[in-house]
Amino acid sequence: MTGGMLDFFTLEASEYVEQLDGLVSRATATPPDAESFARALRGLRGAATMAKVTGIATLATGLERLAKQVRDGELAWDAGTRGVAIAAIDDAKILIRGVRNWTAAEDARVAALAFLLGRYAF
Repeated sequence: MTGGMLDFFTLEASEYVEQLDGLVSRATATPPDAESFARALRGLRGAATMAKVTGIATLATGLERLAKQVRDGELAWDAGTRGVAIAAIDDAKILIRGVRNWTAAEDARVAALAFLLGRYAF
């Protein structure tokens, strides 16, 4: 991947995770706005797919599944669900900043997050 493409990905993906962070931070008793949350997640997944950053795409897909189940009433938006979403978003920020130095450790971090998200949204 070219340096320019990774620079663009980092900028775009960072904007999406900041949107997600704001939505989840405000969503204490009720879920975040489903449309805004889904739009930001689709954007993040799309940017990661285009830049071939599969770990971030995997993370976004897991969050999309969680968001869909919350929206559809299949999963309650409670402290646990919110905590998992916050953890995934916080880790996404770290992973995006380090995309140029991606190693097996980042792959393991994504796998652990995907497992955690999968325990909530299956």
